[in-house]
Amino acid sequence: MMTLASKNLFNLDHSLQNLTRLFTKYNLTPNQIKVYLYLSKMGIKTATELSKSLGIPRTEVYHLLGGLRQKGIIFVVFGRPTKFDAIEIKKSIETLLELEKSR
Repeated sequence: MMTLASKNLFNLDHSLQNLTRLFTKYNLTPNQIKVYLYLSKMGIKTATELSKSLGIPRTEVYHLLGGLRQKGIIFVVFGRPTKFDAIEIKKSIETLLELEKSR
């Protein structure tokens, strides 16, 4: 018998798998998905913070952030140092769907 905590973890894991599948369908790479989901959960971060937290080289993080910005699902928070944030998940799915339709 599953405890409430086990059920919540299962549901969270299942939701993350569904989101990952959906974002893959819209041509996001696994690392782009990691960066996007991390920003959407943790909020505003620098590229260095993302790099350290996700274990992705900083130079690659900048490349990933550029691709996500082009898709319109993250944005720059101006200041020093430059920080990044994600739009809400529901809006990002709508944005990616519109992007896909326009191709």
